[in-house]
Amino acid sequence: MTKKGIALLIIAVFSIGILVFFGQATAQSDTPGSREDPLITKSYIDQFLIPTVLELKAGQSIIGEAGTEFVVRVGSTYCLADPATTKGGIADLTGGVDIKHMEPVPLNHHLVIPRSDGRGLFAQTDVVLMVWGKYQLLGE
Repeated sequence: MTKKGIALLIIAVFSIGILVFFGQATAQSDTPGSREDPLITKSYIDQFLIPTVLELKAGQSIIGEAGTEFVVRVGSTYCLADPATTKGGIADLTGGVDIKHMEPVPLNHHLVIPRSDGRGLFAQTDVVLMVWGKYQLLGE
């Protein structure tokens, strides 16, 4: 073997060694609970993946934080939003529209609160709804 061939062989072996070492180091850095491999807690599952079924009395309101989702199953509700804002109301994903302040909310439509600025629903009648996320009940 020539000096050039020996040098190339040494460089190849050295390169493979470096790749194997860094490959193992990278694979070991994804420890459970780290930023790269987060754990999902039961409270997260309960709050964001399993809906809470609520019953509101006529006159009550529910205010959601950003990302909170609603599906009104029974009853009559209206959208609560700042009527003076240009930032819209509540996103109706089923209808593909933005529901403005005091517009009626259709039954069985998937609604999402886009911002934590007091948006929510007002129950005109007794209401049953499903909620995912953080919310606050107001009234009676």
